[in-house]
Amino acid sequence: MIDKKIAKIDFAEDIMKIKSKVYGLNPILGAYVMYNGKKIKFWKVEVLDNECAKEKFGEDKLENTDNGTILLANDKEGLFVKARGGVLKIVEVQGENSKRMNVCDFLRGNKIVEGDRLV
Repeated sequence: MIDKKIAKIDFAEDIMKIKSKVYGLNPILGAYVMYNGKKIKFWKVEVLDNECAKEKFGEDKLENTDNGTILLANDKEGLFVKARGGVLKIVEVQGENSKRMNVCDFLRGNKIVEGDRLV
């Protein structure tokens, strides 16, 4: 039996475990995070390899940033979140009382601030 409690993403977990959770709960429940008191479900994610992440964000920023911190959020490049072991690129999401959509479309209508944390 799948319990809703397991759908909550904990960025202290290893990045591959988070990716597995997102794919494992699609399309049944959807893995989710909370941002400003609202639930955002992640339906599709990608893991950036370490070299690409270091090139895009800088090694210092990655080392000195807490897990769950939003590294980049714009409707051109998408949404990138620091997780234990790397950077998670969010590809497809669903906002509260909304439909599933590409993250760039989601970011056109929803303000997500770089440096904020997802919990």
